[in-house]
Amino acid sequence: MTEKKYIVFAGNQWYPQGGMKDLFLQSDNIEDIKLFVIATNDDFDWCQIVEKESFDIVLKGTRETDFHYDKEKGEMHYINIWEWEKND
Repeated sequence: MTEKKYIVFAGNQWYPQGGMKDLFLQSDNIEDIKLFVIATNDDFDWCQIVEKESFDIVLKGTRETDFHYDKEKGEMHYINIWEWEKND
């Protein structure tokens, strides 16, 4: 197994596991990581992409949920919106 450049910590804001228990994924590609985290839909509220060699956090993501009520159908819908922030 080859070493990956980035490690990803992710979790739910209400039930964080803590430390290495929040280690979710390893990858060489930040865009692939973002797509994978978004695809998990409701599994995570936050993530941190960490450069494995330096342990610097290179990108932080948080999920916000936007609710919309469809009057015609009488149904509530929600959309998950991920916001990404570079760590300076």
